Amino acid sequence: MRDIVVMGGAFGSVLCLCRKIRRQYPVRCFTVVVNHKGSYVLGSSNCVNASIDVEASTADELVEKMATLYETWQFSEKPILYFGSDVCCMFVDERRSWYAERFELCLPCNHIVNTFTRKGLAEAAAEKNGLRIPRTREIADKDDLAVVMANFHFPVIIKPCSVLLKKGIDFKVKVLKKEEYVPECSQLLDAGALFLCQEYIPGDDDMSYYYIFYRSATGQVVEDMGIKTLQSPPGQGIMAIGERKFDGELATISRTFLERIAYTGIGGIEYKKYNNEYYFIEMSTRMEGFLMIGDEGKESISLASYEDICGISRKSSSHNRKKDGVRFIDFLPFWDATRITRRFRTFIYYFTIGVFNRRNRYNIINFRDPMPFLRMLWGMVRFRFK
Repeated sequence: MRDIVVMGGAFGSVLCLCRKIRRQYPVRCFTVVVNHKGSYVLGSSNCVNASIDVEASTADELVEKMATLYETWQFSEKPILYFGSDVCCMFVDERRSWYAERFELCLPCNHIVNTFTRKGLAEAAAEKNGLRIPRTREIADKDDLAVVMANFHFPVIIKPCSVLLKKGIDFKVKVLKKEEYVPECSQLLDAGALFLCQEYIPGDDDMSYYYIFYRSATGQVVEDMGIKTLQSPPGQGIMAIGERKFDGELATISRTFLERIAYTGIGGIEYKKYNNEYYFIEMSTRMEGFLMIGDEGKESISLASYEDICGISRKSSSHNRKKDGVRFIDFLPFWDATRITRRFRTFIYYFTIGVFNRRNRYNIINFRDPMPFLRMLWGMVRFRFK
């Protein structure tokens, strides 16, 4: 059996993948936390053999670090390399040939990584391959500002074009009214920032949809989809609470799109629904932070990926329906959103009485593997009183 190495990523998705595969197959699981501290949480899991924090500002620097770890861990056959962050996808893709000699990569092709990790290119490719997109323009100078002012409906959103192109930008997404747009964007341009502007699609969090999947080289898809019922921050952030809800139209749209671009690997797409149309918001060429909801039930995205790459035959149908109504709850984003909305009673409910609700699934928390959540809480306390 092939061992696995998980590079980067949110704690929950990394733990979910390791737990699911390790409990099914006798393999070793290693995690590499890139450019932040996380091994103190991941390394405490009884499903992780070793976890290492590394710092790397370039693809070449990451190769140097990975070469040392590769020799240290002594693999008997090519391990599978999984990804949990855009930076890791981009750095590995830049030195793909080195990694491909040593790992089986759960990563789509070079063209897809380069396109869908870059805002502006992603939207153009999505539209070309059949998806609806909001009106979009890359902002590089004052002329671009004028075009948006003259032609876009407000409010608009702005966001960095890439995680590697965030100079002068300290946010993921920002919503701007017309009177805020020119002053805010002029300041970013003066700081040398390159960013994307899109018309804002109206709707609350429950109009935001997720679609996560694994697609094999033969086109078999294991998927999960639903609604982001609460984001952090509300209306524009990461998923704090999500609820599985199968939608035949969304499934067809997504499968057709993935077939057109010949996607292979794990990934995720975010949509927003408006006037009964699904608009493409962004795509991930890696595991999403809420992978856990896609691993609950009869069809596991993690196991599907591992078994397909290892050549293990799978009996289940690629489109096996999962039970609707299952909720994903992520402690840290939920807490951050609660501090903004001030709905503390809801937060308290989910982490007291709500734990007995069979529909609820809690990210990171696992009674068979309790230490990562406890270590995360301890880290929060230490940081708070440092």
